[in-house]
Amino acid sequence: MNNKGMSIKELLVVNTIIIGMALASVPLYYKLRQLSHDKDYQTTVKTLISSLSSLKVKQVLIETENILPLTLDQNQLEAQCDKCFESILEKGIKDNLWYKKNNTTYYYSTNGNSGSTDSKYTEAGDYQVIYNPETLLLTSTQFE
Repeated sequence: MNNKGMSIKELLVVNTIIIGMALASVPLYYKLRQLSHDKDYQTTVKTLISSLSSLKVKQVLIETENILPLTLDQNQLEAQCDKCFESILEKGIKDNLWYKKNNTTYYYSTNGNSGSTDSKYTEAGDYQVIYNPETLLLTSTQFE
């Protein structure tokens, strides 16, 4: 008898253990991905609020009225953002998880879905951001 190597039974046991561990990690991966998208969204909204506050202070100090943007970017309506928030942020954000509904409303997909229609961005857990150019307020809500 040759005692070198592993028997078929031992290989099956090792394979079963490896496959079981891989399958157990899949839900954790998706949960971590969603948490990452949530953090990315929160960071972007905080940055937008900070930038809008800076513009408001600048307007007060310079005492001009036309420094505030009417829209946050020049992307087309009803489409994924090519370069979101370029009117406010220096480089804008290129992320297919952002969708521009109209000049003041944006959707963000936390589950990684993206597409050419807003239905991909309004599922449970996704966010909506509404910009009011008169007051410079951002309103953020989460779809349920």
